[in-house]
Amino acid sequence: PTLVLAECVLCYMSPDSSAHLLSWTSRTFPYSIFLNYEPCNMADRFGSIMIENMRSRDCELPGVLACPTLADQEKRFTDAGFSQAKAIDMNEALRQLPAEDVQRMTRLEFFDEQEILTQLLEHYCLSWGSQGNVGNIS
Repeated sequence: PTLVLAECVLCYMSPDSSAHLLSWTSRTFPYSIFLNYEPCNMADRFGSIMIENMRSRDCELPGVLACPTLADQEKRFTDAGFSQAKAIDMNEALRQLPAEDVQRMTRLEFFDEQEILTQLLEHYCLSWGSQGNVGNIS
């Protein structure tokens, strides 16, 4: 299988361009997983502040509002031709890690404002689409 990784890439593209890229990927690689990490859930005040912060640095994110929910993230993959899709926010990703890994990370990077970290992780997600016989990805 082919693995495609995108870290904060699709949000910098127009929605049409990212849809074209995903469709091309699903047509070109019949046994593939496309793993995407990017902002999500940006329709609230926290998300608006994040977007304005980027704009104040002359950094536009033309695709950031294309998939406002995790369900929209999944739909973008199935619309592009992937047979399976899943999206989780980073809080859920953190909950799925073994406790000893979370403890190790906490020792490396101490966060005194857990509430702010939780809010931040709520606004980033992992989403993926797969096709072909690549196993269960949920």
